[in-house]
Amino acid sequence: MKQIFKILAGAAVIASSAACSQKIDFETFSYARLEAGAYTFNEDAGTVTVPVFARAKDGNPLSGGSVSFEVVDNTAKAGTDFTVEPAGGSVTLSDGKGAITIHIVNKSGEFTGDCNFYINLTGASDGLTLGGIYNTRITIKDLDHPLANLFGTYSSGPITDLFRRAQEVNITIEPIDGTTDGLILHDLCPFLVANGFAHGLEATYDYADNTIHVPALQDIGNVAWFLCLDEEGEDLVDEVVFSYDEAAGTIVNENVYAASPDEDGASGFYDAIPPGVIFTKQ
Repeated sequence: MKQIFKILAGAAVIASSAACSQKIDFETFSYARLEAGAYTFNEDAGTVTVPVFARAKDGNPLSGGSVSFEVVDNTAKAGTDFTVEPAGGSVTLSDGKGAITIHIVNKSGEFTGDCNFYINLTGASDGLTLGGIYNTRITIKDLDHPLANLFGTYSSGPITDLFRRAQEVNITIEPIDGTTDGLILHDLCPFLVANGFAHGLEATYDYADNTIHVPALQDIGNVAWFLCLDEEGEDLVDEVVFSYDEAAGTIVNENVYAASPDEDGASGFYDAIPPGVIFTKQ
C-alpha cells in the first residue's frame, strides 16, 4: 500500500512540473511603448519630442505601423500652455520609431508656477500591443521669479502732492539678484527726478499680505534722505508700505513718503506724496 502511494505521489510531481513548464513557455508579442514615464521641459524649451518606439516579437524594430494617443490636460492646458502634434493623435512609426511633438508656449517674464499634463498611448496597429510604459507625465518648468508679475513700471498719472504741486510719479520695480523678496524701487520722488537725481531704494516684499516695505532713512544719491510719515504727514515712521493688487496691476502707498535734505525733515521736504495714490502698471 505504501509503495502504491509513493508511485502516485511521484506521478503528481511529474504532472505538476509539466504544468509549470507550460506556464513559463508563454507567447511574446510585438509591442509599442513610450520611452519614459515622465519628462520635464523648461518653459522656454520651444519644440520638444516624446519618443515612441515599437519592437517585433524577435526584438527587432518594426518596419511600419502606427500608435494612437490622447492628451489629458491637468494644470497645463492645451492651446494655452502647449500644443501637440500630430494633431490627429496618431504617430506613424518608421523602423520602429516615432515621436509626439510638443510646442511649449513661452511664458518667460510671467510667473505661472510649474504645470503639467499627460500623454497616454491608447492603441496600436498591425498587430502591435501596448507594452511597458504607455502613460507619461509632462511637466513645464517655470523659470521666472515668483514676483515676475510685479516687476515693471507703475504710473500715478497726474496727482497733487502735499505742496499742491501737480506731479506724476513713475515707479519702476526690479528684483535684487539672488533674493525672492528683495526689491529695488526707482524714482519714487518726482521732484528729485525732474532735477536730474534719479534714485533707487531698497525694499522687501511680504508674501503674507502682499505688501512692499521701503525702509526710511535711505540716502538718495547724497542729495536727500528718504523719509516716511504717518497718514497725516506729521510724525516720522520707520517705513512706507505699498499694498499690491496683482489682478488689478496696481500698488498703493498706505502712508506719506517724502524726500528731505536731512534725516529728520527739519529743513523741509523736496517731495511729499500723499497716502492712497494708485500706481497702475504700464
